[in-house]
Amino acid sequence: MEDGCSTLVRSLEKKYLDDDDEIVQGIIFTGFTGCSPCKMASQRALELLVLNNMNIGTIGDSEKLAMLASHVSEADLGWNQISQWSDVACILKNLPHLRVLNIGHNPLNPVIDHELPVSTLHTIILNGTHLPFKTLQSFLSVLPKVTELHMSDNQFNDDDDCDKSISTSVRTIHLNRCGFLKWSSVMNVVKRFPNVCSVFVCENPLKDVTHCKQFDQLPFLEFPESSKNVH
Repeated sequence: MEDGCSTLVRSLEKKYLDDDDEIVQGIIFTGFTGCSPCKMASQRALELLVLNNMNIGTIGDSEKLAMLASHVSEADLGWNQISQWSDVACILKNLPHLRVLNIGHNPLNPVIDHELPVSTLHTIILNGTHLPFKTLQSFLSVLPKVTELHMSDNQFNDDDDCDKSISTSVRTIHLNRCGFLKWSSVMNVVKRFPNVCSVFVCENPLKDVTHCKQFDQLPFLEFPESSKNVH
């Protein structure tokens, strides 16, 4: 962990386990009334975890994370300093009910060097992570239920040597602010998700949208009708 960085567990405790009402007013608890925030969290009632831009560099005490956050279904950890895939694995392992995960704008290692557990996530946000296609393919292989993928604020290489399908479960992909100039560059990414049906490409300096051969390979994206699903 970099000097000065916090841990996820410590940041969770500071934000959510303080009895000051002003600090805990943003937390979502279910099934408990009349309990202190600390007691409620220890009883695994936390569902929404928002710890973005808190200089988090690692997880910390994984057992405590499992105790306090095992019922979390949505976690926003964007704009932190998480770089190790072992920390991503720890999150997936200890948050079994997780459905939405934002780890965008974290300096993730471009190579996965740790075994990742299979997760039932349905939305993964990887904005600004600049992961190579091969790394993305490896990551999504343990996320078989992901239907929505956010990859905005990334730079993609048309010459990337990974030509295989990255995910067959993804239906919606967000590619906003990726600097695309040509529609063929957009399709170079989209073609790797053969079952995608909606593509978001806002704030890209595209010169035009034209038919290209990749359209013919995508059963759910038809041209010109596809314009209804391309935003």
